[in-house]
Amino acid sequence: MADLDRLFELFNWLGAVYRADHFDLALFPPIARECYEILRSTALSSHYANIKREGEEKSYWVFIDNLDATNISRPYRPALLINSYDEWQESWDKMVGSINQRDRRMGPANIDRVLYSAAMAFFAVIDLSQRGSRKRNGTFLEWLLGSLLVAVSGFQLTRQIPIPDSGEGSVPTDIVLDPGAGRYKLVFPVKTSTRERIGQTFTHQRILDAEFPGKYRSALLCVSETQLLKGANAVQETCVPQQVSFNEKYIAHIDALYYLDPPFAYINDSITVPVRRLGDLFSTDLAAMSRALEEAATDECGHMISTVDCSLPRGHNGDHLFLPPRGSPIESETITAEDVGD
Repeated sequence: MADLDRLFELFNWLGAVYRADHFDLALFPPIARECYEILRSTALSSHYANIKREGEEKSYWVFIDNLDATNISRPYRPALLINSYDEWQESWDKMVGSINQRDRRMGPANIDRVLYSAAMAFFAVIDLSQRGSRKRNGTFLEWLLGSLLVAVSGFQLTRQIPIPDSGEGSVPTDIVLDPGAGRYKLVFPVKTSTRERIGQTFTHQRILDAEFPGKYRSALLCVSETQLLKGANAVQETCVPQQVSFNEKYIAHIDALYYLDPPFAYINDSITVPVRRLGDLFSTDLAAMSRALEEAATDECGHMISTVDCSLPRGHNGDHLFLPPRGSPIESETITAEDVGD
């Protein structure tokens, strides 16, 4: 019999291990098992609403508390949720077994379903039992993705980026991967959803561009942008495409927005930032983002020339201003509504 107290014991143990910089993937299946069992024994699932765009459609369901029909979870997509724990465990084992650290990638095409199912099962349990404690959801997602990124890359993981000469000042973020000297440091903010808060990712990258020109790349890792509208019995995707494009143009460049459930409003080239699935990060993009930073090119004034260009001519004796990097190392076609729909 699944037990909520047992789930939180496992969650707290995972946190203690993660904060001690041990990234043990074996700690996630027991948590997933408890979540699947809790939902099976205490909740029903039912269709709630569909989202349509450009001839494509996504179906969203919710979990409903057996004892209180007004207590429902956030919306989830049955097309992405693996039905049973046994099936999830088999897919998880295949995914973890496919990790190739040398090539910085994972193999199976169903990475997104494995990660979406682990995250959404946990989120649904918290929604139904601890609605005021949703911070746990974002924390669990961070631990899940951080542990996998370390397993795939072999890189060191940190969580803060100290700013020199600022006392205790730092750029707070969720995951920073450090491949070592002469390579990009990779910054991954992790969110269950962003909505209008998406600008924070660009602002943090702007600070890094100013303090450490050409040393950091950023990409947002997210589940979805869905919002449940109880009064209207609807699900909507709350997106700010114009704000994303303005931030990319005027604030800073980030490499991509990664989603487990990509929103319709951010695809088909509607924004200037590449939109990708999280599975693409683990299977192909991580290797491209972490490639070598420098090519042993040094400006006559002593500045390194890498992904950033000095805005003043060589040999100039004035203060040099650096232009932040533009363009992404990720080479792929933009996903479309057809790729995202059911």
